Amino acid sequence: VGKKRQKKFAKLNAFPEELLYYDENGQCCAAMGCSPGFGRSSPLQAQTNGVSPYLRLLPMLVGLGSPGTLQKVIYGYFGDRSWEPLWIKAQLAQTATGSFPYVEPEMFDKVGTGYLRPFELATVRLQNMIGILNNWFDLIPTNADLVVQQGATLVLENGSTLYKFEDKGILVYGGEKGVRSIEDVLSKALS
Repeated sequence: VGKKRQKKFAKLNAFPEELLYYDENGQCCAAMGCSPGFGRSSPLQAQTNGVSPYLRLLPMLVGLGSPGTLQKVIYGYFGDRSWEPLWIKAQLAQTATGSFPYVEPEMFDKVGTGYLRPFELATVRLQNMIGILNNWFDLIPTNADLVVQQGATLVLENGSTLYKFEDKGILVYGGEKGVRSIEDVLSKALS
């Protein structure tokens, strides 16, 4: 089951499957000390309450047990004149389907260039959310407790960790402002 989900995730994201590690039971997250998410005390322990993990995901979306989430949601709508994520235009073009919520990447140029424009990041997130929901049953972990599990962004080389950023909340990943480009992550890792 895990291998099937790994293959589907890699295919949907055009990510090389051989570089993807799928952790079916949270052991990797536990070893790295990642937050187990709202309503859990450890990545390896089953939840101790009777509340569905899917129901526990809802408070995380507004920041409960997931610090910074609400601020990141708002950030995606207002933009940031001090930061230009180079990957967003390419992502908008890659997800060009012609159907909702497709937006021509150049449309954002009407409000300026060289920075994160209002609604630009929010549009990418909406497209991603629709993609996830359309493939929900192919992607969700078999262990439902892992639905709220937080992870990390890592750059590894020859068994050494060159860069690590632990997720602090939903949408709070890759670095304090997210990932500007893969080159930036590699530059941080190698410096």
